Amino acid sequence: MSQAPQSAGAAVDSRPSQEEEMPQPTYWPMVLALGLAAVCFGLITVGIFFYAGLLTVVIAVVGWVRELMREPGPHGPAAGEREGR
Repeated sequence: MSQAPQSAGAAVDSRPSQEEEMPQPTYWPMVLALGLAAVCFGLITVGIFFYAGLLTVVIAVVGWVRELMREPGPHGPAAGEREGR
């Protein structure tokens, strides 16, 4: 026989069956935002802020990517590869 449709108020278990791993906290997004703010401020005012902000943006992107590549997971090395360093 067919099942009765669930009512709109019925509780549905939306939790994932496996716990997902989250990346480690990092300061690089904040550094990137600071660099982008300096670039915008430099476009409006003095050029030194633009170039300092641009350098900060490059350093933040490189640092953030390097940090993500060190973490285990689909974007970084496997646990066995990490131990060899």
